[in-house]
Amino acid sequence: GPAGAVALTWALSPTRDSLGLSGVLLCLLLVVAGTARLGGLLPAAGSTAAGAPAADYFFTTPWRSLTVERGADLAALLVFLAVAGVISHLIDGLTRRSQQADRSRAEAAVLTRLAGETVESGPRVLSDLVAELRQVFGLDGAAVLVRAGEALWQPAASAGVEVPSRPDEASFSVDLGDGAVLVLRGAPLTEEDTRLLGPYVTQLKLARERERLAAQASAAEVLAHTDAMHTALLEAVGKDLRAPLAAVRREAERLPDPAEERIDAEVERMERLVANLLDLSRLRAGVMPVVLRPTAVAEVVRAAADGLVGVRIDLGAGLPRVLADAGLLERALADVLVSGGTAAVAVDAGVVAGRVDVRVTVHGGEAVAVEPTGLAVVRGFVEAMNGELAVEEAPGGGTAYVISLARAVA
Repeated sequence: GPAGAVALTWALSPTRDSLGLSGVLLCLLLVVAGTARLGGLLPAAGSTAAGAPAADYFFTTPWRSLTVERGADLAALLVFLAVAGVISHLIDGLTRRSQQADRSRAEAAVLTRLAGETVESGPRVLSDLVAELRQVFGLDGAAVLVRAGEALWQPAASAGVEVPSRPDEASFSVDLGDGAVLVLRGAPLTEEDTRLLGPYVTQLKLARERERLAAQASAAEVLAHTDAMHTALLEAVGKDLRAPLAAVRREAERLPDPAEERIDAEVERMERLVANLLDLSRLRAGVMPVVLRPTAVAEVVRAAADGLVGVRIDLGAGLPRVLADAGLLERALADVLVSGGTAAVAVDAGVVAGRVDVRVTVHGGEAVAVEPTGLAVVRGFVEAMNGELAVEEAPGGGTAYVISLARAVA
């Protein structure tokens, strides 16, 4: 710096007879060039401003004064100032461009590596990405915080010794979506840092999405295992019930006709319920396929009511087709129709809000409802066809079951 220029001039002053003013000015140019390379433009300007008077003081006559007698010496000092300024400016510009080039190469290497890792192996573990991000940007701390309440945050991954515990404690933060925020603490980020941070944010989002999907897959695996156990249990119960139900039916044959008919009806209802529960379990486990196709409601309703007494059907003309599985829809309607027992049952249908509603009304002085388990089975069948089941109180007493299905596209 300036002190170095003055010290060099003083050290060379004993050689002024042999070195001369031109020689010391060349040495000072080396000092200015080195200062510009290491310290930048301002320190180099200081070395120039200190070196010229020092050279005048020690190497021009009269000695040890700032007066310049000879015009040639004055011209040499002015040329030194001009050349030193140009050299300082050029070297500082080249140094900046070199630093920018190094930074660009480092950014390109990071981006290439991140892109390669994404293509080859998918997003990495969240904690590894946070640790690398802190190291690349030279941060004191970095973390991914997940909202755990109105003013509570929980770290999903963190790195460093000064990790922000809330977004307002961070020097810089980025919203990752789904209640997650990337928080950074350290020196302010430059424009280049912000540009390089973008790919890391993308990687962090991918890593969080992969963790979410992995958790869902694990939960789905547990649910599938549970459904498989339920199905196996129901199959075992169904097999175990066959013999007792057959024995009940044989014993009922010895009873008078009214009692025999009631027992047969209850045994048949029990068998239907077990079969429906098994099929519902198979539906949820994906073993039993559901084929949705345009279906005529009138045909399915008549098939479900076949053999039943006291069912009045009034569907009207021009009813559009529905998108349903005919077999499942028939079983759902049959279960609802038989729930009324000996009560009067009416079936009608119509278009409501762009969908087709099939209404089964079980008349009676008091509301009549399908037993909870049976209603759950019917609801499961309907929802498997992307439909909805609603249970309402019918005008004048009784219960109305409304099955809402999507219209089939013509």
